[in-house]
Amino acid sequence: MRSIINDGDVKRTLETSEGSTVQFLLEPSGEPFLDIRYSDRSGEYSIHRTDLRHRPAIYSGAFEAAYPSVYGLTVDRQAIAIRIPRIGLRRLDIATGELTEFDGGGLSVNMMGPKIDPYSETVVGFGYTDDLNRQIFIDPDLAALHDELKQILSENSVTIGSWSADRSKMVVIGRDAGQPANYYLLDLETGSLGGLGSTYSRPDGLGFPSTEAIAYEASDGLEIPGYLTLPPGETRDSGPFPLIVMPHGGPQARTTARFDWWTAYLASLGYAVLQPNYRGSLGYGTEFLEAGYGGFGTRMIDDISDGARAMREARIAQEGDYCVSGASYGGYAAMMLAIRDADNVGCVISFAGVADPFSMLADSIDDPADIRYWELYMGSRFSDSEYRASISPASRPGDIQSPILVLHGDADTTVSFNHFRQLQTVLATHPNARFVRMEDVDHYLGSAESRAQLLRESEVFLREHLPAQ
Repeated sequence: MRSIINDGDVKRTLETSEGSTVQFLLEPSGEPFLDIRYSDRSGEYSIHRTDLRHRPAIYSGAFEAAYPSVYGLTVDRQAIAIRIPRIGLRRLDIATGELTEFDGGGLSVNMMGPKIDPYSETVVGFGYTDDLNRQIFIDPDLAALHDELKQILSENSVTIGSWSADRSKMVVIGRDAGQPANYYLLDLETGSLGGLGSTYSRPDGLGFPSTEAIAYEASDGLEIPGYLTLPPGETRDSGPFPLIVMPHGGPQARTTARFDWWTAYLASLGYAVLQPNYRGSLGYGTEFLEAGYGGFGTRMIDDISDGARAMREARIAQEGDYCVSGASYGGYAAMMLAIRDADNVGCVISFAGVADPFSMLADSIDDPADIRYWELYMGSRFSDSEYRASISPASRPGDIQSPILVLHGDADTTVSFNHFRQLQTVLATHPNARFVRMEDVDHYLGSAESRAQLLRESEVFLREHLPAQ
């Protein structure tokens, strides 16, 4: 049995060798009062009271790929906030097991997660996103303070990050689209609100790129949302620009208008950067999410190339080739675009890209829930070999004709470094392939050195294969 105990987290987890898991919801004293059980093998899920002798289930169900998320106690401590797949946020009464609508007001499918008071372990609000981070507080004191802060600060997005036990001091975050976040310290004892700093400094004499929300029509008529970032000081009228398309990873994730260091750097070199939220992305409802199922290497990829076409038609992007750049699933999508949109893709940059999707299933063989998740997107591991090869870049090296830059951290435990080795082998005769092994770098580019290395390599590669004017 493996125990995972994180101080300040409302969940305590024990994982057994039988593939089942128990999470405990604790009282502030540290005593468990609810345990949450689920089986990766069967998908069975249940919540039990620990204060009763036979520990009856107050909630149970079977789930295919995603389990409910128990966020924590309600402020009155009579219920828990629980998010149930395909149903949404609900209030689960601890005494009766009754599920009711959560009295939060304005909560949407875009909800990112709960805001927990670490001192009482109660749910005091929720974070969600439209284009930027937002918050809705259900704690009346925090709600009133949050409303006041939004009137005082000029940023489009104002969120409360953390607070002291007596709530006399708080860290407040302000964000604008495409701009680095600003941090403030609020001292309610003195009534002062002072700046702590920004996540990124502005280079001397240079501005940050502009980012805007856009939407375009896919070839099958579905509207695809996304974000467009233009070079500093430029507008659409300044175009057309050389285009870089940057699909996000996941694939069950999404891009927002928050500042992104990779996007901002590429835009600063003179490129327009399109970040599409292709079908299958989070944040746009269950129907949009499930529209991506089965489209891992097909329809989701076409949504991305449809975005490049839309940028050319709008004269935002210059005619001719575009470059595609991404990480993880985004790196995989970059390689698949070189195959599926070969006439228009001029170059590919892939960091930690998946070379063979079905090998991800093999890596997850001991996690049935993980396998169920991946099979929703890419199809059954028992599908025919022709289909499996068709969505695998490593099986189609001859179809990747574009210049390609492949980077991968050799400490990556999310997408194995074996994907890099496999690509290096099958693309060994490619005349314009460059492979960069990033030593001691993980999947998430957490160090400044690894990010700088990625940017340097990208810039050199782009200047050779898709130079900006």
